[in-house]
Amino acid sequence: MIKKSKLLFYLLMNLLLSAGAYAQQLNTAQQAEVNNYIAQAEKALAQDDKNLATDRYSKAAHIYWTNGVNDKAIEYYEKVIPLQLERGNKGGAIKSCSSLMNIYSDIGNNEKALLYAQKALALAREIQKAERIIENLNNTAIILRELKRYNEALELLNESLALILQQKDNQKDLRTCYNEMAQNYTGLNDTQNAMLYYNYFKTFDKYMVSTEKLEMEKKQAVAVAQATASRLKLQLEQLEHARTRDSLSNAEKKAKDQQLEIDLLNQNKKISELELERQNAQINKARTEKYILFGILGFIFLIFILLYFQFRQKKKANLLLAKKNHQLEEQKEEISMKNLSLRTLNSTLEKQRAELADKNELLEKQKSELAQKNEQIRQSIVYASKIQEAILPSQKAIMQDFPNSFIFYRPRDIVSGDFYWYSEKEGKQIIAAVDCTGHSVPGAFMSMIGNTLLNEIVNEKNILHPAQILDKLHDGIVSTLNQGRENDPKDGMDITLCVIDKKNKELEISAANHSVFIIANNNLQEIEGDIFSIGDEMLLHKKSSFTNHTVFLDQETTIYLMSDGYQDQFGGNNNTKFMKFNLKKTLLSIQNLSLKEQGEFMIHTFYSWKGERQQIDDVLLIGLKIECEEE
Repeated sequence: MIKKSKLLFYLLMNLLLSAGAYAQQLNTAQQAEVNNYIAQAEKALAQDDKNLATDRYSKAAHIYWTNGVNDKAIEYYEKVIPLQLERGNKGGAIKSCSSLMNIYSDIGNNEKALLYAQKALALAREIQKAERIIENLNNTAIILRELKRYNEALELLNESLALILQQKDNQKDLRTCYNEMAQNYTGLNDTQNAMLYYNYFKTFDKYMVSTEKLEMEKKQAVAVAQATASRLKLQLEQLEHARTRDSLSNAEKKAKDQQLEIDLLNQNKKISELELERQNAQINKARTEKYILFGILGFIFLIFILLYFQFRQKKKANLLLAKKNHQLEEQKEEISMKNLSLRTLNSTLEKQRAELADKNELLEKQKSELAQKNEQIRQSIVYASKIQEAILPSQKAIMQDFPNSFIFYRPRDIVSGDFYWYSEKEGKQIIAAVDCTGHSVPGAFMSMIGNTLLNEIVNEKNILHPAQILDKLHDGIVSTLNQGRENDPKDGMDITLCVIDKKNKELEISAANHSVFIIANNNLQEIEGDIFSIGDEMLLHKKSSFTNHTVFLDQETTIYLMSDGYQDQFGGNNNTKFMKFNLKKTLLSIQNLSLKEQGEFMIHTFYSWKGERQQIDDVLLIGLKIECEEE
């Protein structure tokens, strides 16, 4: 069903782009953040603190790059590299050179991209780490292939292949190397070698896919076997207890044992049927949500079509009025040249005035109709917000599993690009805080896509490891929005996703361009996610994947998930951002309160800080106290 909606999304995004909704430049908040980083870097340089200066210049360059301001990103990455080399941080310099290589490659300047790829390779050789050398040999070979310097690329790839073969279990780099060699031999029209290395690539690609599938099936089989073993152990204990306590004859014992096995089998059958019914209910719910989403999108698409035809009618009326005005001027000149009588001139002018009045009346009518259409659209968006709220998980369900919790959720506009998601699967609770690209209607579109994909990944495909869930979510976003082609919109989402296993006292976390705060015994720990977002260009060719973090819950623990709307809100006496530091400080100061009271306090703090100023972003803040099961 998701693939059938690609065309509809493409048309909607084209309409939004034609209205000027997107531009590759920083908004006011982003520019303020960059200026702050640059000012801190220059101050640090004046104080000879090159470590801090390097960090701040790097953050400014990264923000410019991720927002498409490539000239500024290049400027500040070039400032960073000498500072890193002075401090002996060759690993950081390799990363910065690779960033410049990617920027120049993106803008089509492959000569510059090659220069920085070669610098990164030289530094990798100096630090003598095989993984770094292999990565930069492959990157340099890719740029050389783009420049059609196939023989030079093959020399580097052969060196990379020799290093890879010295390592164990490095099928991923081996697959990449074989693929690049096949493409270079194709460029040289060497069909025999091209087919040889392409077959090597396909072999390792199939092996890796089958290995990943086998690992997942093995984990599932182990889980089933453990559950079966536990059940059989319990049954054996019950039978032993019955034999010791019961004085019935051997025949009666055997009959009762057989009856017990039958009862257990019937009970397991009932459990399986109930589980099947629950899974079918989840599938039906997901299908209903998809139908609702497509209905909303179709309705909004019709509204856009109506507005487009209204715009064309108004434009046609304006052209007609301009033509009539031009004709009026020509008629005035003609009357003056022919020296018509005053009576004829007055009659003609009155006639033109009447026509002009009719046109003005028509324009006023069209203006009124346009205002009515705008009100209808606003009412439609308000209704869409109710549908969006209905799709969000029930706070009652979350409160049932986490009685001590709160959710602070405030859209900036009528509908929101932020949303939260929750599910309970195999005795584990899965919760996510998501910040989608954009606000209002575009952000709401992305939130509905994200909600649908998460339901499909977790509830239908039974994927319960956070990093794997984010990988599948990234693939779903790229597939749905047809990303990866030139000039495609680079939309996506930032997300924190937690899997809570109360029984085993374990918390798994994976985050994309987000952080999560964990407080235990009045100590705050921040787990920062990966620097790329869902749908990010860095993931389109699988150069990176998401990180899975595990926390053991050996004491009462509170976790906080959030979007960046709270900490980025401007306010206070100096009209500055609230900032992450103040958010941490505030959360630590209220640990003596219940989670419900903490939620009320955080809401009051937000609105006190904002005052009469406009809310600049959607806001989402979730607090959960995890109380594990007693052993």
